[in-house]
Amino acid sequence: MLTKINFAPEGTLENNEYILDYGLGYSLERGFGWVTQSSLDKANTTPININENTRDRNESDDSVTDSLIHLQYPVKFANIQPQANPNPSAWEYNLDNGQYLVTVSVGDPTYLNSNHFINIEGNSVISGFIPREHQKFTTATTLVEIDDSKLTIDAIGGFNTKLNFVEITPVEAVQVNFGLTGNTLDGYIQDSGSAYDDSRGFGWITEASIGTNQTVPLDISLNTRSREDAAPNSLATLTHLQYVADYNNPNSQTTAAAWEYELNNGQYLVEVNVGDANYTDSNHVINVEGNKIISGFTPTASQLFQSGSKIVNVQDGKLTLDAIGGFNTKINSINITSVALIDNNASELNFPENAIKINFGTSTTSAPTGFIQDIGQGFDDHRGYGWVTQDSLTTGQPQAIDLLTNVRDRHTVGTDSNSLSESLIHLQYPTALDDFNDSVTTAAVWEYELANGQYEVTVSVGDHKYTDSNHVINIENQNAIAGFSPSASELFATGTAIVDVTDGKLTIDAIGGDNTKLNYLSILPIDSDFGS
Repeated sequence: MLTKINFAPEGTLENNEYILDYGLGYSLERGFGWVTQSSLDKANTTPININENTRDRNESDDSVTDSLIHLQYPVKFANIQPQANPNPSAWEYNLDNGQYLVTVSVGDPTYLNSNHFINIEGNSVISGFIPREHQKFTTATTLVEIDDSKLTIDAIGGFNTKLNFVEITPVEAVQVNFGLTGNTLDGYIQDSGSAYDDSRGFGWITEASIGTNQTVPLDISLNTRSREDAAPNSLATLTHLQYVADYNNPNSQTTAAAWEYELNNGQYLVEVNVGDANYTDSNHVINVEGNKIISGFTPTASQLFQSGSKIVNVQDGKLTLDAIGGFNTKINSINITSVALIDNNASELNFPENAIKINFGTSTTSAPTGFIQDIGQGFDDHRGYGWVTQDSLTTGQPQAIDLLTNVRDRHTVGTDSNSLSESLIHLQYPTALDDFNDSVTTAAVWEYELANGQYEVTVSVGDHKYTDSNHVINIENQNAIAGFSPSASELFATGTAIVDVTDGKLTIDAIGGDNTKLNYLSILPIDSDFGS
């Protein structure tokens, strides 16, 4: 269950989605509150009341970012708010031990006099965010492990850090082993081929009933096997999804089967293992929620197993797995982990009016309001922007290249056409990947004609569905994103660089990266004479 906390003065108009924190000292009975920063390294932290550090700016109807609490009220401002507590403080919240995705927001709609730092469970999440008039807030999400029954958030390293809200989502992690009854593994749910049952919340159905109004439960317990003498741990057991009729086990179920598991709607990282320690008589295919995770794996004596992973979207309360397209597919195990994704929405990013804003995506993708849509066309003098080959940059005569087949629209967040993170373009499509849609494997660079001068350029990289990248972005030879390797809990990264354009073109490359994917960018002229 998602927990949301908003920091605000007592009496602030409540947002029903959020618990209001008024700055009271931590208490076990309430389950959350404030402690002194200096006591964090002690066995028992010291509660502190900082209710006089809360503010409600009353500048908008959005009470979530309109209100805040100072974690480090500056002593030099004591004459302004003499009741404020200048002792650096940290926040604690009681939680069961386990993994959580935590989102925090910092900023102030009225003042820019901060250098915001946020650490969660001792790990830096926001490091030195200095607000500007066009970007007063920033948010960050991280995966944390709680082992002391408390979530701890501090602002060590910052100056006048101001916290708006915290959101806490427990990570739903499920590990299922498929095989004979009794072959249980520590940490795994054992699935022994029983038909789907609502009370249990998982099990098998007929493949033919997928997508119908009423799926048909199917018992395939006689399709389970154990190869414990030949394979380790979760690979030792398996279940046939498509038992071949002319094989010599007359009791096995030959009706093609699919598997379902009840889940809250949302996005999940799904990892599956297929294979058989004793036989290579399969062409394994695994689809989850219609997404192919294992694509026609034919085992050999030297490679009996294969694993695959992908982020999928559950929309009907059940994760559905099938082997459509395979032959005698055998599944060993599945891991399912919930993923909280930040939807970079144009309405939330608050770009300045005079910024040039580019969204990268397909020709059928609706660009958010105010964005130019780049669909991967080669650079053209008349259009004034586009793509050139990376190798041609050094020749002095950049060679235009079309990347029309390298754009994607993931359709994972929903139907909101303003979702900037939904679409992307590959700058370095890997030759090792399937040649999907005749994708271009030549490394490419993006250029945009600009008057010479200084600009602040912000870029976003990432992909809602895949984590197969090491994203690098260089802007005018200045690194903005340095080797961002995404994970299930952190799929996107943004970077900003202040650069000088001296040749009439802004140039952005991914040299040093692997399968870099660009979502969007903004270009803001810095010189006061620009944009007039």
